[in-house]
Amino acid sequence: MPKRTIKNIKSYFLNKSHKNKKQEPQNRIVIRASYDWRNNDQYKGFSDEMNAIRNSFDKSYVDNLIKFVNNDFTVVIKDEELKFTNDIEIEYILKFTNEGINMYHTERGQIRTYYIEQSKNINYTTAKLAIHFLKRFNDYKAHSNYSKLDSNNLNLIKQIIKKDFSEKYYSFEGHELDKINVETYDDGSLDIYYYTKDLEKKYFHKNIKEDYKYRLLYMVIEHLKEITQVIPKIEKTFQIKLSLEDKENLIMM
Repeated sequence: MPKRTIKNIKSYFLNKSHKNKKQEPQNRIVIRASYDWRNNDQYKGFSDEMNAIRNSFDKSYVDNLIKFVNNDFTVVIKDEELKFTNDIEIEYILKFTNEGINMYHTERGQIRTYYIEQSKNINYTTAKLAIHFLKRFNDYKAHSNYSKLDSNNLNLIKQIIKKDFSEKYYSFEGHELDKINVETYDDGSLDIYYYTKDLEKKYFHKNIKEDYKYRLLYMVIEHLKEITQVIPKIEKTFQIKLSLEDKENLIMM
């Protein structure tokens, strides 16, 4: 539902008497270049492989991304870039080069390199971008009892986590596949890692002693739950099949 701004309220009363007037769709697209890049002479220097990748990010991709995120944002296609924004200060950008796809975002015109990646893996890039957009373009609801997670009482922490998450997402015993595992030490520190099907430990945090360590644990478990739930939706919406390696990389993003 759109936010109740002064502009929206004013528009509502101005148009109230025109019930049969066609409504504008909530999701809008601004186009500054053609969606079909394939006949653009400027990019004949791209390799066949890179042109195939670039051409896959077409109108169908953008439409699917809007459907997946389910939020109002603008898409601008210009030269070799796709730019996405939902306010005047933040832009998310896909830039195509012969080396791969760069993903980054800007805030108030300044590049913030929270993630820059050169990748020729279309499925992985599609999924990663979709997850970034889902998180950035939707309000994040912080846990109401975060302050309790700063406790050093491990039994209390276990109770909170057990209440909020299924045990299929985590283990305090260690070495359980496809879960966030926790190993605690006598000095009060802990390791937080994901245990893969290849019996590999992929660490989120190692030997952390800070007071907010259990808050970090909670957030990592929450992240695994979100990624696990959203992957089937990504595959269905974009009609792709993610490999096991793709899925594990998304969990560790």
